[in-house]
Amino acid sequence: MHKIFFSIWTLGLWSCFAPDSAFAYVDPGMGALLWQLILAGIFGAAFFVDKIRQWFRARWDALCKRFKSSKDVS
Repeated sequence: MHKIFFSIWTLGLWSCFAPDSAFAYVDPGMGALLWQLILAGIFGAAFFVDKIRQWFRARWDALCKRFKSSKDVS
């Protein structure tokens, strides 16, 4: 609880001293970089989810195979 309160207090204190507006130059290639970042995140997440799905599927198949073999023996 103390860490949460300290984090909120620090963020509130920081926002009091932040400038009202910020002027920043955005490079023309920044849009392409953002698109690459977004697409890489999507494809990376899809790959990760697929690997997790394959892992669970392999474990499930092994469990079902073990259950069927123990059921056939009895």
